Amino acid sequence: MASTSKRDMTHVQEVGRRELLRNGIVAGASMVAWHAGLSPSLAQTATIANKDVLSLQERASALGIEVQAPNITKSLTGTGHLELRTLADLVDSALAKSSGPADEAEKLAADAGEVLSKLNRTVRPPRREGEAKGKAKKFAQLKGEYRKMFDTCEPDPKHLSELRAWVTKLSSPSSRKRYGDLEAATKVPWHVIAVIHYRECSANFMGHLHNGDPIAKKTVNVPPGRPDPWNPPPSPWNPVTAWQASGIDAFAYDGLANQVDWGLELTLYRLEAYNGFGTRNHGAIPNYLWNFSKFPVRGGYDSDGHWKPNYLSSQCGAAVLMKLLANQGLISV
Repeated sequence: MASTSKRDMTHVQEVGRRELLRNGIVAGASMVAWHAGLSPSLAQTATIANKDVLSLQERASALGIEVQAPNITKSLTGTGHLELRTLADLVDSALAKSSGPADEAEKLAADAGEVLSKLNRTVRPPRREGEAKGKAKKFAQLKGEYRKMFDTCEPDPKHLSELRAWVTKLSSPSSRKRYGDLEAATKVPWHVIAVIHYRECSANFMGHLHNGDPIAKKTVNVPPGRPDPWNPPPSPWNPVTAWQASGIDAFAYDGLANQVDWGLELTLYRLEAYNGFGTRNHGAIPNYLWNFSKFPVRGGYDSDGHWKPNYLSSQCGAAVLMKLLANQGLISV
């Protein structure tokens, strides 16, 4: 029988220690999720996601990429959408590290992007058809409201540090480059692309701008089957050009591409239309635009498309993000 060296035993012990640590962290996350009051399905999502994130961290570390672990349970309780930014950062870092198709860094970006897409669907009510989409409103009816609300809009101080962190990410040189390239192809201003990317994808560059679904396949959620054709995706596969191609399709599909007038009021109208006017059927202020502001935003559609009068979104409103971009001198409105 072959003898086991001291070095081999040390390696086995270290692997065992790390596995125990991993299982302990995941078990602890499960208990936290349970105590946080998550539904059984969300608690299960949190448990699986925490385990996935630990694996992603180990792979990132092996590639020399350091990333802070997000608090998945906190993100799913609606109190920490900022936590998902760390996963978006991991996607960006892995894509920047990639030196060719299907290398380990690109695989890491794809896997991190898929985890982020799954989590994004839990914090962002999906786009809906029918009643939740709402009957389209005429721009003339809303123009004055948009300008008045934007001029008087102030971010909620409770969320200011989180919002500033997102603004920093969305306006970073690497993000601006991606948004600028898509702007050149669609004539949609970079900051409009940025806030849609935040709202629909949690700034995931491995997610479709239509709804945040993974870009390796066609969209599954509303709108399904986009882009068309996309089976297979662009060849040779390149996640950077694929994201742009998907964005071109998203903006053509929703009628945003090649528009000439991007004044403030029309911009806010198009952003609200991108998500739908359903909240107005219930006399509520659209959280897609005004959440995390001082306006009394309450009510919305949950992940099952049901209206909840006390629903509180965990995402910042698109108009509020634009106000912060304007306050920092990054855009003119």
